[in-house]
Amino acid sequence: MEANNVIGIYLTDICNYKCVFCSVDVPSKTDESIMKDDIYKILKENMNSKYKTIALWGGEPTLRKDFMKIISKIKENNYENIIVETNASMIADVTFANRSIELGVNCFIISIHGADAEMQDDISLVKGSYNKIITAITNIKEKGVYVRTNTVINKQNYEQIPAIVKLLIDLKVDHINLSGLRLVGSAARNLKEVTPKFTDVVRYLKEAFEIAIQSNTYITYDVIPACIMNGYEERQLKWAGFKMFYKDKSINDFSLFINSLKYKGVNCMKCKNLYQCGGVFRGYIDLYGWSEFGYEMIS
Repeated sequence: MEANNVIGIYLTDICNYKCVFCSVDVPSKTDESIMKDDIYKILKENMNSKYKTIALWGGEPTLRKDFMKIISKIKENNYENIIVETNASMIADVTFANRSIELGVNCFIISIHGADAEMQDDISLVKGSYNKIITAITNIKEKGVYVRTNTVINKQNYEQIPAIVKLLIDLKVDHINLSGLRLVGSAARNLKEVTPKFTDVVRYLKEAFEIAIQSNTYITYDVIPACIMNGYEERQLKWAGFKMFYKDKSINDFSLFINSLKYKGVNCMKCKNLYQCGGVFRGYIDLYGWSEFGYEMIS
């Protein structure tokens, strides 16, 4: 579900996984800092606007004790769609999953970073996380609800990308997204340990895309420069009309905000995708330089 006019609400700092590339850097948080009244205020103030979809994220949003009450409040305010971005730890409980769906969740974005239990559990640093993801996707698809997945490409898993895509196709996932690293939070702190070169990754990426395309499975990419994905530019994930509430901040255009954290070099200036591509995170350039980028030039 690539919905337009979405409001993203950061629901919690708390997460029960410890991924070393977490862009919001929350593994150590134990106390809730997002007040329910503030969430309800956002919902009320935007209920009759152009925004018809609410996306809940964190941290792990399903860990909030009032998670179901918040979903109910979203529907009371007449929003048409509810998206939950999740590590699937709670959704693996069929009762929890079914209740979420009954109250109005009609899309889950599930994080999966390994093609097998060894890789997934090593990345999340939680034993059993892989099995919970598989169970959660199965539970949701049995209810006929839309599932999008997000796989963050890093030094540990990039050779597994085609295998991850094959797994997700077998699970009948509706939309597969493959994401580069947002080099903020834990990812910025662990830059050298987690960041692969795009030129090492690209052949695995393109193999994965061809596998998905041949199976008629919808696949996109995100946070990867367009020149790296030459030939697949039209499959860049769209963030049209995405308004974000993050703690006490309101970000009116999430795409512009993310691009403000990136840079374009001399190599980029003649690229045919100059205005469609957000550029490259500064941390990546500090690590590897500009030599990989901008080779798809205007003739």
